[in-house]
Amino acid sequence: MKRVYILMAILAIAGITACEQEFEIIDTDGDNRLHIEFLPSTLRDWHELTITGARSINNSIGDIETPTDIRIRITADGEEVRLEQDNTSPKAYMAFHHLEPGQTVRIEAEADGFEKAYAESIIPYPVEEFNAALVKGDDYSDEIRVTVDYPDDPDTKDMYGAVIVSEETHSMLTYISHNAVDIEMIYGILDESPFRTMWLRGRRIAYWNDSQASQDGRQQMTLSFQGKKNDPNCTYRYKVLMLKISEDFYRYFNGQWDRENNILASMGLASPTFTYTNITGGLGVLGTLSHTESEWFDNPL
Repeated sequence: MKRVYILMAILAIAGITACEQEFEIIDTDGDNRLHIEFLPSTLRDWHELTITGARSINNSIGDIETPTDIRIRITADGEEVRLEQDNTSPKAYMAFHHLEPGQTVRIEAEADGFEKAYAESIIPYPVEEFNAALVKGDDYSDEIRVTVDYPDDPDTKDMYGAVIVSEETHSMLTYISHNAVDIEMIYGILDESPFRTMWLRGRRIAYWNDSQASQDGRQQMTLSFQGKKNDPNCTYRYKVLMLKISEDFYRYFNGQWDRENNILASMGLASPTFTYTNITGGLGVLGTLSHTESEWFDNPL
């Protein structure tokens, strides 16, 4: 509680002493740039790509239209990747290629009036052996807790993540559906969580680095989500997708998390956050990940 009182006192002082001051943003002249978000993985053989236009602050006034003449080349270990534009949006593309761990993915994009943008990323080698366990949680009636235990090399800097997939079987409708569940953060407002979450393809998934203390070269992470109870017509079971994510992927989403979830940001008191990019000549990210799947687990609820 003492930390809460101190925080409120700081806010009160800041409100009393607040003032207006004019300032000038310098070093903002430059060429228009392409913003790329490309996150290929071993999860599937199709990969979403978005490219938009970004204008230098002092270059001109008004919004910028995404160019229609973007020329894109994607390769995996030098082999051309098939690319198709999504008919639903001029900013969206689909890349079709089966990717393997260790492959180098490269993207190049250029358009008239924009700098040429390019980046490379190596598909990480997956976590080959990990243990997972699902149990009923204690915090609320339909909580499911998932614990993953995996090897970690203390001499390397590694980043991890997890997706939990539910299988829903309807006996009356004779079909089975698979969906990723929304992993929930487990921390108090002033406490640090051992992992963070991000929105990826419409679902919230967990990610973390290897800063957690390891024992005998292994680490452990516990996640939770809101499950569903079986009924006579519908049953559920779950599997864990253990992810190994590239440093670029991690740093990009970590910067987004800091910017969007800082508790002081909406008050105008948050310190500047770092927006990461590994796109040379452009903005955004080329990040990669690999995965390993567990067996299916029965519903513990």
